[in-house]
Amino acid sequence: MRDEDANLVIMGQGGQGLLLQNYYVKAWAENLMIQMLVADLDAWWTRISSLDLATKYGVKAPTEPKMQPWGNKVTFLWDPAGVLWHVMQAPPAASN
Repeated sequence: MRDEDANLVIMGQGGQGLLLQNYYVKAWAENLMIQMLVADLDAWWTRISSLDLATKYGVKAPTEPKMQPWGNKVTFLWDPAGVLWHVMQAPPAASN
């Protein structure tokens, strides 16, 4: 993670990254959903649930991972801006 300036942070890990910008539009945040794939959702959940995000940031508590009707194991969490994150178990790599 590196701070570019007071309004921009660049975060990255394992070749993936996000730019976090200090730019907020309530209507956008409340109508945005981001999906993130993780290699081991159960391990990811163990880490996230230990952080007590709801208390620390005043957000809705993340949901425990479960299989969804559309066939994917997913947990849902909300960031402080109100954006809904779907964190999903990545499907196994397709073999050729």
